[in-house]
Amino acid sequence: MGNMCVRATSAEAGATLELDKCGERTDLERWDWWGNALQLTGSTLCLTVPANYGRGSRPTLQTCAVNTSAPLSQGIWPLWAKQSFRWLGKKIAYGSYSFNVLGGQPNPGAAIALWNTTGDNTKFYFSGKIKAYSNSKCLDLPHSRTANGTVPNLYTCGAKGQPNQEWDYHF
Repeated sequence: MGNMCVRATSAEAGATLELDKCGERTDLERWDWWGNALQLTGSTLCLTVPANYGRGSRPTLQTCAVNTSAPLSQGIWPLWAKQSFRWLGKKIAYGSYSFNVLGGQPNPGAAIALWNTTGDNTKFYFSGKIKAYSNSKCLDLPHSRTANGTVPNLYTCGAKGQPNQEWDYHF
């Protein structure tokens, strides 16, 4: 969406999504991808679809099912299922819907909701850290080298904005 980023309205359970200029509130616009979940970086909150979702439903932040040690049989399955998104072309999809900029204008404060999967208002790209699911280490360029032939490795995740661990995924 140009220089616009998807941002949570706060870092609290129940917060919704909207567009804002990138870099205005980096603590609310950085996301980690855990399996099929989108987690607000530095928090235990994941995007969650409402129980009775449909066109126009707004995902909210809720405690991540992937961060719990409770077995799926103890009621975690319904929450996990509501946090399971997929990449569909250039879209973040859930069921037959995808994220969409409501109102069709990608302006600061525009709401993000589930809608039909057509049009430019549904196209996004992912930017942020790439973490290994097994140990939460980040894909890293050793010693911040950027020369041709540099081999990335896994390393302890550093502070937000650490350039040797920030990646863009254009899908």
